[in-house]
Amino acid sequence: MALKPLQDYGREGVEVTAFMTPTGDRGRVVIYTGTGSGQNLDDSTTKVAFPTGQAVSGTYAAGILLCDVVNKTLTEQMLNPYKAEVQAGGKVAVLRKGRVCSNMLADGITIVAGQKAYYDTTGYLTNVDSSGTVIGQWVSKADANGYATLDVNLPN
Repeated sequence: MALKPLQDYGREGVEVTAFMTPTGDRGRVVIYTGTGSGQNLDDSTTKVAFPTGQAVSGTYAAGILLCDVVNKTLTEQMLNPYKAEVQAGGKVAVLRKGRVCSNMLADGITIVAGQKAYYDTTGYLTNVDSSGTVIGQWVSKADANGYATLDVNLPN
């Protein structure tokens, strides 16, 4: 589990306009990788993915992934609607404005409430500025289980 139930966002804070092929857990930052604009809701060229180690500067954060992206044989097993699973290649929900509690934190960081939040070269959340892209502000330090609360505020 990468997100705790402590989530606060309205309908205007979540976008469901991009497709995602790589699998992964919710709670990490995804970046735009396709050429689509997102204006056409079924434009298959509007894509997001986790950063893959490339320099963070020059990438554009789409937001925090709110669903697990899985690759299942759907003739044998159905998606779990209670876990918000999406089949690889499907549309994903991405948080652009709101509050989440995530454990997808970069290794070796010590978060202090009030610090600016960034993402690293693999999409993990951090308080170290390597991109110049502020995705929000930390509301709490990490708890004993490694979860910290973050106010996400990406521009529209």
